Amino acid sequence: MNRRYTTRYATAFLPAWLQQLDMLSQSRAGQEEYAGRLSLCGRCHSFSIMSAAMQVAPASLRAEASIIIKLAMPDVRDTAPCAWLTLDTMAAQNPPIPFAVANQLYLEGQLPAHLQPSVSQLLQLSSQLNEPLRTFLYSVFSDRELARAFVTVSASINHHHAWQGGLLVHSVEAAAMVQQLATRWMTPVEAQITIVAALLHDIGKTRTFQHNGHWSELGHYISHDAMTLEILAPHLAELEKTWRTGANMLRHILGWNRQDKHFPAFPGTQLIKMCDQFSTALSLRETCFQGKPTWHQYARYNGINTQRFLRLPG
Repeated sequence: MNRRYTTRYATAFLPAWLQQLDMLSQSRAGQEEYAGRLSLCGRCHSFSIMSAAMQVAPASLRAEASIIIKLAMPDVRDTAPCAWLTLDTMAAQNPPIPFAVANQLYLEGQLPAHLQPSVSQLLQLSSQLNEPLRTFLYSVFSDRELARAFVTVSASINHHHAWQGGLLVHSVEAAAMVQQLATRWMTPVEAQITIVAALLHDIGKTRTFQHNGHWSELGHYISHDAMTLEILAPHLAELEKTWRTGANMLRHILGWNRQDKHFPAFPGTQLIKMCDQFSTALSLRETCFQGKPTWHQYARYNGINTQRFLRLPG
């Protein structure tokens, strides 16, 4: 596995879903200790937390409530399901992230550990969108078969991110890159729609690739770009009912001819292309330097397109 994709949670704030909450004790100073169960990355964990660390009223929390947690003891991905966690903080996720959608993206707890941060980042990106785009995105990933394929297929057969889960990592990476620039240089609504388009720009590969890393039968007949609009068509039709211009802009971005020599009419489309290529280049460079000493500055990629890569050691 590429080392760039083995990031650990450390003390990051994580999306989770409360399953049960009970008060254990109360001190003379009025400090209360709570314990319960929550779903983190699709797995059930027991936890404890002091009331002073809770930024949400316990009485307002219900089963499958969407929360944000910070762990007092990081790196819980390697623990067994139902392992005991100590929470540093707990807050309500606003707006909430649907538990059913998240659970599907985490493969009901079966998603490999190195891919879990990408799903968490995807969900965090979605929570920052306006209501029509959030609803649209959650509608897309409410399709169980589509969600499963999105987090398990590769981003290519023998090029960049060519491993199981590569599509997820590449898509989230491109969307995160887009977010960094779009929020600085575009209006909020333009930035958000560009982020969503970046996240979904390769979703057609869920139908043109198989889980085993080979082309599907459909992949021999049609490009993934064409399949992207077909997959999203029913969801775009629903988005059109509440935000017609937004639905049409997504169609415009995702339907843009990548071979066009002119700049796209919407600059966000160009930004997606650049971040897509940057993510691809990083993946290919990482592949050709993998296993080489850190002092190596030159390496050649001998995949579908042979080329040379450079890096600066240290």
